Order: sequence, then C-alpha cells, then structure tokens
Amino acid sequence: MTNSPQTDPPRSPDSASWVELIDGPAAREFIAAFPRRLLTLTLLIIGSLATLHAVITWAPAGTFHPLMMRFVDLDYESNLPTWFSSFEWMVLALVCAANAVVLHCRARARVTVGVWSLLACGATFLSVDEVAVLHERLGTILEEAARAAPAGSTLHALLGFPSYYWILAYLPIAIPAAVFLIGFMWRELGPDRRIATLSVFVFFYAAIGLDAIEGHFGNSAGDRLPLQIGDRVYAFDIFQLEETLEMLGVALCTYALTCYLLRQFVGEPIRATRSAPVVALNFVDEARAIRRAGEIS
Repeated sequence: MTNSPQTDPPRSPDSASWVELIDGPAAREFIAAFPRRLLTLTLLIIGSLATLHAVITWAPAGTFHPLMMRFVDLDYESNLPTWFSSFEWMVLALVCAANAVVLHCRARARVTVGVWSLLACGATFLSVDEVAVLHERLGTILEEAARAAPAGSTLHALLGFPSYYWILAYLPIAIPAAVFLIGFMWRELGPDRRIATLSVFVFFYAAIGLDAIEGHFGNSAGDRLPLQIGDRVYAFDIFQLEETLEMLGVALCTYALTCYLLRQFVGEPIRATRSAPVVALNFVDEARAIRRAGEIS
C-alpha cells in the first residue's frame, strides 16, 4: 500500500505567512505607491497649515484669541507649523540614513555612502534648528556683538547689514551646499533627479531669498508687507509664502529620495560585504530564499 503525498489545505489570505505577504503583488503595489501617498499626505498637511494661518491671522483684530493665533502663525516659533517642519526634516534625515545603509550593504563607494550619511546629519541638524531656533539665536548673538564692538571696526560695520544677521553665518555654508547638492543628486538619483533638484531650488529660494527680503522690510503691517502694484497697495503675506515654500521643498526632496531608496531596496539583491557579512535588508529576496528552503526540505 502506497501512501499518497500529503498536501496542505488551502489557506485564506488572512492566514498567509509574512513571507507570502512581503513577496506578494499587494506588497509590491504598496511599495510602488508609498512615495506618492506620502507626498500627497504631506501636501495636504502643508495646505491645511497655510489655510489655518490665512484664516486666523488675516481675520479682523479680536476675532481669535492671541494664543490661538500664535499656535498656527507660520512666522512664530514653537508652535504647530514649527513642529511639523521639524518632523519633516527628521523624516528626511531617516530616509538619507536608510540610503546610506542600503548603499553600504551594496558595497558602493565609501564616498557616496559618506555623502548620504552627511546629508542625514545635516537634515537632523535642521530638524533641531527648527525647534531650538538656533539660527535666530545666532543672529541675536551677532547683532549684540556688533553693537558692542568699537565704532569703525569690522564687526561694528555689520550693523549696516540690511536683513537678519543669521544670514551672514549661514549664507557662506548654504550656497556651496546648494551647488553640491544639485550636482550630487543630478548624478546619483537617475529618474528622480529633476524633482530633487527642483526641491533644492524651492527650499533655498524660500529659506535664503525670501527670508532676506522679509528681514529687510521687517514686520511693517502685522504679518503682511505692503506690496504696491501700480496705484494700488496690497497686503502681501511674505511669511506665509516663505514658510510654505520651505515645507514644500523638504516634501519634494523627501519624495524624490524615498523613490530612490525603494528602487535600491527592492532592486538587485544586496550583497554581503566584509564589514556587513550578515546584513539582510532586501526583504523580498530574503522571503524568496526562505520559501525555496522550505520547499526543498
């Protein structure tokens, strides 16, 4: 009497193993759509923050409580927009760090891995800068030092600078960083390089260009500056435009780098190196290997 081979009963999708879930078409569809969904969610939040700012800060005086105005005003610190902006930078830092790890496991050039690690550190610093108002504090220190310096000295001459003083410290770093980022992303990111390059232009235009204009004219009309076009004067909210473009630039950059990360993550198998002999980050390939091992045994 021969024993017929035993077959496992069919299982419902709810009882599928993690291997099948990771290697299935649903997982691949989710991975492919994740950057777009993340960008859509981020843009909705940015639009909501800009709308709240406009509704509450543009309302007639006395309509809303001052604490409510400070909580959503894009020009204030330590409020809802500030914390969201800081969160944006931290997500970008994590994406850069993940790129560094994946490329290290693929035995890519140490310089490339080092650049991604440096970008992760830079994004982390800017995340801290948002909540700790480091650049504003630095500007205050420079202004106080210029006022205390002897008349006629180089430091005292800084009092004639027509905008925020922190720009004097950040600008020599920001311009070379922007040029380097554009070159690196254009060479490294492939099909995502156009969006990444656009994100750098948008962010630096807002963070340096519009901030310099804002600091030059000052807060002359509440949160809005007078903008004369012909014979009419309009109330131009430069604070809203500047902060919104900054958050938009970070969102676009995160989208482009996430697309790049997922292409590296689910692309060719990650090869072990001497410095990372047992790292297995490509879950799809790992799942296939486990499934094949189970079929053989």
